[in-house]
Amino acid sequence: MRRIRSGLRIMAIVVVATVTGVGHSVDSSGVAAAQVPQISAVQKIWSQPTHQSFFTDLIRFRGTWICCFREAATHGSVDGYIQLIRSSDGQRWVAASRIDCPPPNQDLRDPKLSITPDGRLMLTATAYQPQRQCRSYVWFSDDAQHWDTPTQIGPAGEWLWRTVWHDAAYNFGRSEKVRGYLQLYRSEDGKHFRPHGARQFDDVYVNETAPVFLNDGTCVTLLRRDSGSNAALIGVAQPPYKEWSWKDLGVRIGGPEMIALPDGRLIAAVRLYDGSARTSLCWIDVQQGTLQEFLKLPSGGDTSYAGMVWHQGQLWISYYSSHEQKSSIYLAKVTIPLTAGTHESSDPIDVGVARQLFIDDHVVESMDGVFRVLNRPQKYAHNPVLELKPAQQVGGQQLIVAQGSVIYDAEEKLFKMWYEGATYQWRNNVVCYAWSPDGVRWTLPNLGLVEYQGSRENNVVLHTGAGEMAPGAFKDTHEKDPARRYKMLYFSRGNSSPVGVGFSADGIHWKTTTQGRLIPIGDSLHPVLWDGKLGKYVAHSRHNHITPEGFEQRQVLQSESEDFLNWTRYGVIMKPDEHDPPGHRQFYDMSWMNYEGVYVGFMSVYHLTPSEQFKTPQTAWEDRVDVQLTFSRDNRHWIHAGNRQTFIPNSKRPGDYDYGVIYTMHRPMVVGDEIWIYYVGYSGLHWATRRNEIQGGVVCLAKLRLDGFVSVDTGARGTLTTRPLVMSGDRLVVNADARFGALRVELLDRAGNPIPGFSQADALPITSDAVRHTVRWQRGTDVAQLRGQPISIRFHQERCKLFAFQFRAK
Repeated sequence: MRRIRSGLRIMAIVVVATVTGVGHSVDSSGVAAAQVPQISAVQKIWSQPTHQSFFTDLIRFRGTWICCFREAATHGSVDGYIQLIRSSDGQRWVAASRIDCPPPNQDLRDPKLSITPDGRLMLTATAYQPQRQCRSYVWFSDDAQHWDTPTQIGPAGEWLWRTVWHDAAYNFGRSEKVRGYLQLYRSEDGKHFRPHGARQFDDVYVNETAPVFLNDGTCVTLLRRDSGSNAALIGVAQPPYKEWSWKDLGVRIGGPEMIALPDGRLIAAVRLYDGSARTSLCWIDVQQGTLQEFLKLPSGGDTSYAGMVWHQGQLWISYYSSHEQKSSIYLAKVTIPLTAGTHESSDPIDVGVARQLFIDDHVVESMDGVFRVLNRPQKYAHNPVLELKPAQQVGGQQLIVAQGSVIYDAEEKLFKMWYEGATYQWRNNVVCYAWSPDGVRWTLPNLGLVEYQGSRENNVVLHTGAGEMAPGAFKDTHEKDPARRYKMLYFSRGNSSPVGVGFSADGIHWKTTTQGRLIPIGDSLHPVLWDGKLGKYVAHSRHNHITPEGFEQRQVLQSESEDFLNWTRYGVIMKPDEHDPPGHRQFYDMSWMNYEGVYVGFMSVYHLTPSEQFKTPQTAWEDRVDVQLTFSRDNRHWIHAGNRQTFIPNSKRPGDYDYGVIYTMHRPMVVGDEIWIYYVGYSGLHWATRRNEIQGGVVCLAKLRLDGFVSVDTGARGTLTTRPLVMSGDRLVVNADARFGALRVELLDRAGNPIPGFSQADALPITSDAVRHTVRWQRGTDVAQLRGQPISIRFHQERCKLFAFQFRAK
């Protein structure tokens, strides 16, 4: 959505201060140097040897950059398709998906992106071929990789351009005829567009449009015109957008796009024709009816059709250009100083309809009288859920569960587990399989596949004779090859490469290899998953670092792969530092889960005195392993959560199933309104077998409230105020426990003032415990009128726990 904050309306005169230096030091040219927009970076992000690229758009979706464009042999050829690429950092781009024209043998062009009120990615594009009527289509996706079937929007012969969401979806369609018309369309669902108001510009060749909705409801639209004077027009309409007034800008443009800065000024990215063709940024003064160029992007020849996003104090611009011979896709970042009184820190966070946690300060502006609490999961009352028989004997060949992975297979409606069966001497270990209908009653099937200890009557699925350990296994719904649907990383003692790779069609029959560029370490669990944000498989493993004192220090290493065979080392993502007490500086492994668009890690922390690791412990914490919580927003930069407190503690009673060691299994999962965390518990200590002691090893389960990792709590009274947010829902839902107090929710405008009807006095108190409270005010629950506006939330808490909030759409 493209909006500007309330009270600024169309801010035309502010442009003068920016370009003339009013109130600032002025150089000899009369321009305030500190206030001049500057290009901070430009890079070519896509170029193909066999095709050229045209007509871009850019959006930030769930923390990831998405750029789309047409690829074809030439600008005018009729072989175009839509290519989407993505990037987590704006630097490294990878292909996300390709969309071909629904009607065969036609050209697909002019892709435009938007985000629906329910948080889906929406793509519109038009199919074109000379001598045929054009048709516009829409697709929807949750990840920019998998798209539903296209739906035609608008009538044949009309070219619908860009969809912008306000109280509904709006899109201008123009007749493909040289002497045509302009028609505004409206849709409630983004699929069924109906004419909204009368046709405009009959018998005029009008072309592309760039609409922006202001917070007061005004719609401003930049329109390309290719007949008469060829000058562009700027149009303004008030709700319900059926009456438009237009001004001639006196300048010919092509490929228009328009955005509002946080301080209210409007910027257009256009192709200018006065001399050499180029893509330029221009100030739009709606009141005066002017378009003024202020910055040329590196461009020339066939160029323009930009996408623009304001992000972290910079304007990000995608565009295409042929100034380097071949038409390619470029990304520019432009630093544009905001006017006095507007600061980058006040830029609203687009939360859409995504759930927001309080593990870090991402959405938090201030906390007064409230504090964060790390919430521990409850251990299942009937633990362990899986215990192997016969019981382990000192020096024996009986198996214990050492480590492993658990999934819920939604297709088969089964819980599935792959665990390491370990002998007392930790040699000749195997990977075994188990299944469960409910996650607590487990069956060890007699598979008859692998001979082990003289028999095939077992549930072993992997054993090469060398000893297989630390299986990180999962079902890869991203994989298109059925033979590789299940994937595994494991440690093999006897192979030349310590880490092996396994593929399976059913999770039972595995084919393994040690060929490829594999991970060169370790005997700890290998949590691995496909990460849609990064577009890669991501694996965590143990990295052994030798300190300057000569001690071995365990750290968490991240490796990444595009094909699961060839891995590159990203680097160490978690390592002990000066904030970890001596004797607590060993990070064994870290399973992780993608949770509501962020990442939560479960790190096993080993406590020992490094110089005396085999001795009999002298203190209660020595030679034990428990679990701490970690957190990341990009799966690259990880932090400790909960102030390094223990998330899953060992039992305090010697001999209990998890008294000595706890390793989380990969990966925790959401089951109903709970987060289930499977873990392996050892009754004995880490080095028990070195001291001829029983170690044990069973599968246990711990359950956590949905969103329950970290809560914001209060005693008598307190408040939490969020940073300015932009949302796209119609009601606010909170996860809170207010059984012993009350929670009231207040909505604030950009200036921090209560919004009439949504003040603390208007709020109805929440006084119960639920994971989905719908917030109510005296006027009701509907907040749809605030969509796209910068608002803040102030939670007024009395003796309650606040876990998360989410704007939701019907």
